[in-house]
Formats: sequence, C-alpha cells, structure tokens
Amino acid sequence: MKTPESGSGPRVRDAAGAGWKIPTTPPRLEDARLLEYRHPSELPMLCLSLATLAIMLIGAVLFKHKEILLSIVGIWLAMIFTSLQAVTYNLLRGVEVTASQFPTVHQMVEELRQRFQAPPTRVFVVRQFSVETETLGFRAPYTIVLPSLLLDSLENDELRYVLGRRSDKFASVTPA
Repeated sequence: MKTPESGSGPRVRDAAGAGWKIPTTPPRLEDARLLEYRHPSELPMLCLSLATLAIMLIGAVLFKHKEILLSIVGIWLAMIFTSLQAVTYNLLRGVEVTASQFPTVHQMVEELRQRFQAPPTRVFVVRQFSVETETLGFRAPYTIVLPSLLLDSLENDELRYVLGRRSDKFASVTPA
C-alpha cells in the first residue's frame, strides 16, 4: 500500500499496478445530493441516442419505408405491453418480497426507497439460472426482479448495494 510522501491526506493504494489511486475507504456521499451525482458522459450519450433515433425516423419517412416505421412502433408497443405485464408475470414465476416473506430484504428496500425518495417499488424473488437483476416499469409501482441465486450468494451490504443501484434508476426518472 502506498501512502503520500508528506504524510498528509488520505491513504491511497495502487490498484493492481495500473497506477490508479484508490482511497482505502470509499468516500461517503451526502444523501441529499445522491440524485445529482451523474457520470459526465450521461447527457451527451442520451442526446446522441435521441439524435440517432430521430435521424432513423426521418430517413424512414423520407425514403417511404413503412416496414421500418412499423417495426419501430411494434417494438415500442411490445416493450410497453411487457412492462405492464411484469407484475403478473413475476407473481406467476416467483414470490413477492413483503414484510412477512423475506423481511430483511423488505426492510432494505423500504430504507432505500426512503433514502432515494423513490416511488413505490415491488420486488420479486424468482428461480432462474441468471444472477442479473431486472428492473421493469414505465410508471409506479416499478418492479425489481432478484434471482434466488443472487440473493443466496450476497451478504447484506452487497445486496443493499445491488438494490440501491436498482432503486436509484427509478428515483432518477421520477419527477420531484
């Protein structure tokens, strides 16, 4: 572990010889400003994506390609339908996290929901071979799907981190 020459400032370590300076203890972010912390390229990438979509739609209209327009509208409608059916689908293939079922996870979700000022969120635990969590929804109540393999393999702090990342996605798109 390297430390600064003068002895002042936080202790840092060299990350696997890559020359990165990583603090030994992660910085504590203010809860009140959590929604302000964003990656610097987030807005430019969003603008680029929207510009690309607009160019594709204008090109399809100008060149009179109805198939392209219909396929874009069809995909969009399928995404909306899937999102609206998420709660029903996940109730059929798993179990919902409530105060009586998975009380520790329920307490974490409620704590994070209050911390991020997020809208109502339903969490489901499902049996599947993947360990990827899913987030679904265009409007509240949003849905988070936790695979049982992931739930079994994580410690409480790690699970809180995963749930916090998913809850933050909903809080950042919900108008205050």
